[in-house]
Amino acid sequence: PIRKSTIENIKDKVSEPMRFLMEQNSKTAHARPVVVAYPQVSRAFQQAMQDISYYEENPNVQKVLDTRTKEMQTAIDQSLK
Repeated sequence: PIRKSTIENIKDKVSEPMRFLMEQNSKTAHARPVVVAYPQVSRAFQQAMQDISYYEENPNVQKVLDTRTKEMQTAIDQSLK
């Protein structure tokens, strides 16, 4: 659930495992950043992590990070126009 009030309203109507999951999520979850270009930034970040995890194919980690950072910044800049 998105809101704590929703958790309170449905906690007695869900299974024990679901209740446990909801309680854990309410303690650790946080809102997504308010960035119009969030989908593009998130995708570039995911691709960076994937590229870095294949070190033999992408041994220059800094180059990967620089490339993906530029993608993120471009998406943010375009969303602000």
